Amino acid sequence: MDGSPVTRAQIDALPYASVMAWFENTPKAFMVLGEVTANGSLVWVSSNRQILVTRGPFVVRTAGLPEDLTEVRFTDDRIPDLLAAQGTQSRRRIDIQKAQRFDMVLNSFYGRGRPVELTIMGQSHAVLAIDETVQLPDGKKITNTYWVDPETGFCWKSLQNPVPGQPALNLEILKPFAGGPASPA
Repeated sequence: MDGSPVTRAQIDALPYASVMAWFENTPKAFMVLGEVTANGSLVWVSSNRQILVTRGPFVVRTAGLPEDLTEVRFTDDRIPDLLAAQGTQSRRRIDIQKAQRFDMVLNSFYGRGRPVELTIMGQSHAVLAIDETVQLPDGKKITNTYWVDPETGFCWKSLQNPVPGQPALNLEILKPFAGGPASPA
């Protein structure tokens, strides 16, 4: 069962949108949608009360992790559309309160997507894998990857570093939120 705490049948039987989240070499955490905020952010909650907040495909806040992301601010408060962003640059600012790192500027470049077949809990999706190269204030670079439906722009999976210097977070959509266009991974 690939280390998953739930089966596809259990996911399909639940009335809630759900995701699977994990850092490399850690157990997978099953999370359900707990809230949709006024700005369209999705609040995902695990059974051990860890929280991920997403806007579009981006993790914009965390709670209950060793080092939590406090806030993300996108230029003009616009979440990049990953299909339209291919070959372009963007900027966002982040705060990590516990580490006392505020207003960190992250400059990103989105590469051209490459077609791949993605399988999540037995369901296949033909997607584009779009890499985001992020330049940190110290000049180091990290790469985030988003697996995006080429027709709708919906992000089915991401591997991203919400807190620079911490392990990358895997996020897979098991059951999408049906109430709007928000793309949680």
